[in-house]
Amino acid sequence: MSEDRLPRLAATFAEQLGTPGTGQEEAARRAHRRQTAAELLTKERIPTLSEVDLRGFFEQLDAMRYFFKVDDLIAGSGVEGLRSALRALVSSAEDGSLGNNLKKSFPVAGQGAGPGLISQIINARFPERYWVYSLDTTPKHLRHLGLKLPGDLNAISYTAAGPYMQQVQQSLVLAGIKSADYLTVDQFLWWAYWEQPPEPEAQKLDLLAREFARVLQTEKALQDQVSRRKQHSAWAQEHLTRERIPTLSEPELLDFFGKLDHFPGVGSTKANFDRMVQHIGLDGLHNALLNLVVCGEQGLSTDDLKEFFPDYLFHLI
Repeated sequence: MSEDRLPRLAATFAEQLGTPGTGQEEAARRAHRRQTAAELLTKERIPTLSEVDLRGFFEQLDAMRYFFKVDDLIAGSGVEGLRSALRALVSSAEDGSLGNNLKKSFPVAGQGAGPGLISQIINARFPERYWVYSLDTTPKHLRHLGLKLPGDLNAISYTAAGPYMQQVQQSLVLAGIKSADYLTVDQFLWWAYWEQPPEPEAQKLDLLAREFARVLQTEKALQDQVSRRKQHSAWAQEHLTRERIPTLSEPELLDFFGKLDHFPGVGSTKANFDRMVQHIGLDGLHNALLNLVVCGEQGLSTDDLKEFFPDYLFHLI
């Protein structure tokens, strides 16, 4: 990937901000968010905020505009709980103790109270110090700019993203946006990702990253399957003997059949097992398993098993 991609995009973005249009309108919207946060999110003011005040601020956040609703936060913690969580978050941000666990610093219930929302709150209140962060979008936004992330290309923590955000902010300043802060960086990241096509090498890298993640996931699934089968086989060797089979309880048998890869029938394992027991009875199931063990010991073929096994269970073999 071209190493000058970030400065080139920063220069194009700076040019767009210098002309009337959507770029200036978005920058003005973010400036209003910053002003609102500066007025409302202070230790002294937060305890006095009304529900109207809280809604007025939260509804300016992108996470609330597109993904979540402030009603969820208020319903989960109430106005007083939300005020308390904001006070805790602002205190942590002021003394620099946020770290990577943003949710710990914003103890509020309700859908949407994750890193994306929390980072937008502190970014609006302290735009010179804190950046907007999402585990889903931040890595791909940074890669889109040509920045190389260490380790797993699909994951980066909040604090680990800091140096990259600083690099982007400095690029914007060098491009002529002297007042660029992390609110500006967030606007730039979204603009670049949605309006500037990736370079061919970036597309290839993204495909490789996705394929690598898929291979890792597949490999783990196979390892888990092998592990389960070994455990199942060990149980069968211990319990499916002529001596033990007649003593097996219904729960033990249900657990055994439920672990088979191709348990017959449709519906839940319990429903299929119950139909099988209803059809031949628990004693019949014991006898069928004994016949299967005998067939295995004698080395009989699949066709030979039909003579010993009930039709209902034959397709288990």
